[in-house]
Amino acid sequence: MSHAYNPKHYPTHADFSASDRAHGSLSALVALVPERARVLDVGCASGYLGRVLSERGCTVIGLDANEAALEQAGSWYEALYSVDLDATPLDRILDAEQPFDRIIFGDVLEHLRDPVTLLTAARGLLSEGGRLLASLPNVAHGAIRLAMLSGHFEYQRYGLLDEDHLHFFSRETIERTFLRAGYRIERMDRIRVALFENSDLLPSLRRHDFDETVVQSIERDPEHDVLQYVLEARALSQHEHVEALYAAYQDAISERDRYGVECDRLSRAYDETYRALDKRDAEYAALVERFDAFVDEVAATTDERIAAANEALGKRA
Repeated sequence: MSHAYNPKHYPTHADFSASDRAHGSLSALVALVPERARVLDVGCASGYLGRVLSERGCTVIGLDANEAALEQAGSWYEALYSVDLDATPLDRILDAEQPFDRIIFGDVLEHLRDPVTLLTAARGLLSEGGRLLASLPNVAHGAIRLAMLSGHFEYQRYGLLDEDHLHFFSRETIERTFLRAGYRIERMDRIRVALFENSDLLPSLRRHDFDETVVQSIERDPEHDVLQYVLEARALSQHEHVEALYAAYQDAISERDRYGVECDRLSRAYDETYRALDKRDAEYAALVERFDAFVDEVAATTDERIAAANEALGKRA
């Protein structure tokens, strides 16, 4: 989804093949939509998603802030609305009495000031058994991590560092965002691009420019090459939402307690090490004292011997 003050020119035809990484998330989203479903395409742009869905017999409603793009969307949609979702609540645009089987946020949430509020409002527009689908870029991709280690965070026209992004998501923040909005993520697919692959969607990096141990530590993370997450989520009832939030709260408490146990262990280890060092310091000081006493004794004995020798020499003379 683009902002009206900085419209982007979207293609009317997107390549939905698996080999096209730029639109791989769109293919994954389409695969999650049943035929003849009623679909809300939020951030529909020029309609490339709506075209494919309408060809599958779906009834599609489109929303976007880019009026020029909406003009290209044309006949693929039953209705199109030009709307700034940061300013206009969904319930002012759409009728909850005509719910949707699927609501799609295809690379949209990262462009909004308050994605949680929009996701929460979308719950009221889902039919019974309906699902919310979304694709979101992964700012924790290894290429972004390495670029930041090098002191670089350069915005781009498109890609993970799109200049229009207002929010940046990782897997963990996606899960927290959807939980806050009242959803349970039932499926999460991944669009992957290798760490050093040449792609317009990622910073251009060369492996030999980085310490190999750092690169390997990033590569050990199974999520390091995820470009986008594609998810399917179910809206929770109020009771389910409260239970899920409480479970998350309990998990946070348990994690805090685990950190507390680990901190206590480290504190004890520190104290033991400190005491050991104190003991070593005392032993060292005692050793130095003995050495100094020995040196003094040797010096005194030497002085006595020299004096005795001098006295004997004097007597001989």
